[in-house]
Amino acid sequence: MIVLLNDTLKIELAELGAELQTLTHLKQEVQLLWQGHEALWARRAPVLFPIVGRLKNGGFRCQNQFYQMPQHGFARDCVFNLLYHTNTAAHFQLQYDSQTLTKFPFKFNLQIHYTLNGNELLTTYIVKNLGEITLPFSIGAHPGFKLPFFESERATDYFLEFNLPELELTALTEGLRKTERHRLHLPNKKLALSDALFANDALVFESQQIETIHLRSKNHNLSVQIDCPGWPYFGVWSKSGPLQFVCLEPWMGITDSVAATPDLLSKEGILLLPPHQEQKMLFRIVIND
Repeated sequence: MIVLLNDTLKIELAELGAELQTLTHLKQEVQLLWQGHEALWARRAPVLFPIVGRLKNGGFRCQNQFYQMPQHGFARDCVFNLLYHTNTAAHFQLQYDSQTLTKFPFKFNLQIHYTLNGNELLTTYIVKNLGEITLPFSIGAHPGFKLPFFESERATDYFLEFNLPELELTALTEGLRKTERHRLHLPNKKLALSDALFANDALVFESQQIETIHLRSKNHNLSVQIDCPGWPYFGVWSKSGPLQFVCLEPWMGITDSVAATPDLLSKEGILLLPPHQEQKMLFRIVIND
């Protein structure tokens, strides 16, 4: 396990999936990241690549061949190489090989950089196209935060605070986007978390509606803030039933629509990276107290 530490935060990272495993606020001595549960949701903060969400019919067509692709892609189940590690920074890399080419016929290099700076964790994704043809991809983050932070609270003491008083929600059916949209009215820009909120799957926001989101409690000032300006999509998710965690997910990509075609290059949310070019994307997790 790779440990990053400063005076405010401590995090642990795994080489499997280059996944964040812990996020500890040292002053409050509290673990903020969901720690996984096999019967509920075993992951903590997986990286979504080379797709975000689910593909219609479980895969895509490219170069006259159909490829199976699991939900959220395969990077989260791959072992990354650790390129660089200091007390406050770690850089990981995943590069195409003979196995990935059987699932995704493109020559990619994915680097994930984690940097601690005071009360912030900066995550940077760098995708490089090492091939001679366009690289189609999506990428996203999926950090889960435990609820409640403290044993003296309840999960339903928490709420989300947005940067807008009203948002447009995309409806889902079996993980795919429907055509209908719903208005989500947010008194004081706030949305209370409840056991029933995710009964119909994730809350999905398109059209770059969310630049900043806060996870707060009505009982104290300790909060989690996600800053992701320029990210076109955002998901908020938890398992339906008694609320134990919530995932706040900046996405460069989105799950297929019910009307999606199998052609990967024409899917909504797919980024097209020219040969020998790279694209950098970053977001911040800020812990306020």
